[in-house]
Amino acid sequence: MTDKPRHLAGLLSDAGFVRTAKALDFGRRLLEKEPEWAKGYEDAVLVFRELVHRSGTADRLMHLIPQIDSRIRRVELWEAKKDGLRFLNSDPEAEFGKRPFIKYGSDARAANMRMGNIIVFNGTKSIIFSTNPGDYAVKGLMAGATFGENGCWIPLGNIVNGRMELTHVLAVYGDISQEPGKENHQLNFIVSVAALIHTVMYSQRVIDRGDTDPTTTLWNRRRFDDDILLAAAGHAIHDRKLSIVMMDLDHFKLINDNNGHVAGDMVLGIVGSMFKRSGELAYRYGGEEFIQLQKDIGGMVSLRRLEEMHAAFNPLECRVEHVGAIPVTASFGAASAGIIRLLLERVERYPKSSEAIISLVSKIRSLEPRAMEDAKRIREAEEAARRAGVGIKLDKIPEGSLLRYIEAEAELMVRLADGAMYHTKEAGRNSVSRAIVHGNELVFERVDFTQLEPSAPSGVADGQLPLSLPNRQSFHP
Repeated sequence: MTDKPRHLAGLLSDAGFVRTAKALDFGRRLLEKEPEWAKGYEDAVLVFRELVHRSGTADRLMHLIPQIDSRIRRVELWEAKKDGLRFLNSDPEAEFGKRPFIKYGSDARAANMRMGNIIVFNGTKSIIFSTNPGDYAVKGLMAGATFGENGCWIPLGNIVNGRMELTHVLAVYGDISQEPGKENHQLNFIVSVAALIHTVMYSQRVIDRGDTDPTTTLWNRRRFDDDILLAAAGHAIHDRKLSIVMMDLDHFKLINDNNGHVAGDMVLGIVGSMFKRSGELAYRYGGEEFIQLQKDIGGMVSLRRLEEMHAAFNPLECRVEHVGAIPVTASFGAASAGIIRLLLERVERYPKSSEAIISLVSKIRSLEPRAMEDAKRIREAEEAARRAGVGIKLDKIPEGSLLRYIEAEAELMVRLADGAMYHTKEAGRNSVSRAIVHGNELVFERVDFTQLEPSAPSGVADGQLPLSLPNRQSFHP
């Protein structure tokens, strides 16, 4: 497939980026060259990412899926409602206008969508897959359910409290591989494009609210400032886990200088798609800096996500029209909210140039007694409401010590992740560092993923294994 980039470029042409003949030719070549499926699908996903940032729409992306893989016959989009799925896209050749609504209890596939599972079915055999990107492990067979045709259903939604909140379902019909694991390149491709489709729909809904960055379609700095406060409130009041990941693109100025600012914006758009696909709540923090909130995730579990993210940017090949492939690497820094307790109780020594961190720790320590009293009253009020059968939701943090405490916690988390990121840049870039406590000392430490080994699960979400560092006398949240 030496001429593969030429066929991919056809999708980005000025003629509506849909040169069907070239797209179909590329799809046929994928089927003829099975050993090259992996590379072919990776290139296709890169093209789809560029389409997202060239005024792409969900409909256009869905129509292109069968052109890339001719084994796929059609693609449907369903919207998740309270009691079922509502059919959205209208294909005049499909007969599915006859069933515009599916109740969750009437279709086993729909019920699994609510649990965030992928279903691949071939009529007589239906397999339930987990949704870990790049490694779709088999969770089991769907017993007692047969369907009249082959395909897969993919849940789309936002991560809320560590679990997917279903908003849409992408139904893909055709011959779909049921092979599990990282070698299922076809499923990887479909799920990756499904995530991009959800990105397009999500961005179109919020773009007019002024809290979305138009270049990357991620949330902007203003939205982050609101969300980090609510996340810090969850940690301070209910001891919920929280991690922050900061990412800075390496040598981005050279990309602009060598290729122009238009190409630089295209690179930022592609990076934004990949950064959001990594999961959780993603934001453009400013310039070439990005930040991610990982709610209900902390410590070593977060490192698994970091390892996958760093691998994706090592390097990330951004294909830009009229320029070609631009390789991008990034420096990461991470911090988990659990470290705050260690900072308050244990730490006496800090890294150089950490005056702001020391000041924030001192402020949090002075505010803690009153703030914890306020947090206790909020928990008691919530429990009383629960017993009375009345819903109560904290949508505004009360003024006073608790609010100042939460604001300081949020700022401290950002400072820690930022310090870890700059430690990465000073250590040579293109790697990951984290804030961690050794004995009574706060340090920023570069993560060596080759030294990580799995440990037994302990109350983490389905499909997530915590990790442990061997032979280390350190404290991590």
